Amino acid sequence: MTWFYNYAGFSAEYLNNYQTLLTNPDYVAQKGYLAIASGIWFLMTPQPPKPSMHDVIVGTYKPVGAAQGVVIDPADGSVLNKFEATVSIINGGYECSPAALLTLQQSKNRFTYYKALLEYLGATLTPVEAAYVPDTTYCQMPRGNPGAIPN
Repeated sequence: MTWFYNYAGFSAEYLNNYQTLLTNPDYVAQKGYLAIASGIWFLMTPQPPKPSMHDVIVGTYKPVGAAQGVVIDPADGSVLNKFEATVSIINGGYECSPAALLTLQQSKNRFTYYKALLEYLGATLTPVEAAYVPDTTYCQMPRGNPGAIPN
C-alpha cells in the first residue's frame, strides 16, 4: 500500500481508527493479515472519482460518455481496456500521462508478468488484451483517471 490517504482509509475501515496505520504504517508489512486485507480493500473500494478495480474488471462500472480517455465497450457499456483502467486506478498519477513514456519498460514488464500468471493459471488473454502489442500496454488515459470528467 502507498500514500497516506490509502493507509488512513484502510485503517479507518478495517481498524476503526484512521490514525492507527498513519502512525504505524509498518504494521501492514509486519502483520500478514493486514497485508492481505489491505490488498482486498484496495481492489474492492472505489477511490473517488476512480471506481473500484473490481467493478472495472467484472464490468459493473459503466462510465459516463464524458469519462476522460476511456474507451467504452459498445456491447455492454463497460470499460473496454480493463488492463489499462486498472493501471490507472493503481498508479495513474505516475503511469497515465505524457511523462508515462518514461515508465514504459515497467509497464511492459507488468504485462509480461500478467501473461505469465495467466499461463500458470491455465487462463488466456481476453480478445482486447490479445490485440495489445508491447508498446500499447501502458496507460494512455489523460489525467490518469478512468472516472475523470474533462475540463
